[in-house]
Amino acid sequence: MTSPLHANIEEILSQSAFVHSHANDLLKQDDDDGQETVRISKDSLRKIRRAAVKINKSISRHAKLSFQREDRLVIEVHQLKRCLIGENIDREAYKAAVFERLRLQTADRNGINALDKAIASVARTDAAITALSAVGQQKIHGTPIVAKLNDSIGNPL
Repeated sequence: MTSPLHANIEEILSQSAFVHSHANDLLKQDDDDGQETVRISKDSLRKIRRAAVKINKSISRHAKLSFQREDRLVIEVHQLKRCLIGENIDREAYKAAVFERLRLQTADRNGINALDKAIASVARTDAAITALSAVGQQKIHGTPIVAKLNDSIGNPL
């Protein structure tokens, strides 16, 4: 099964071969006579003309089919480009999702450590402020002390 392009090429080649061989035959005949001019019968000229018309039609058909094929290939290239761009976008989105998931997992692990560090820092700061207190450290709640003072003074509040 041959494609239309190959069939046109075959027709072009066969018709041009016919024109070439017919011209060679006529030239050989006239070389024997030794004359500079060539006499061609109307029948031979019609055959050459028909072959030339077939060659021209085949060449134009071949060009048309070639242009159609080229246009189809250009469209296919654009479609492939679109697919590749879409694939690239999907791949980048997947990479971003994986990166975000890893970032969140790392933040969760580091978040616990960061929370522990923050609590420890607050405890150290509280201990430092208590150590610097001018009143001194108090280990007991203040309400019983106030109650005893009120009882000893006899001053009910």
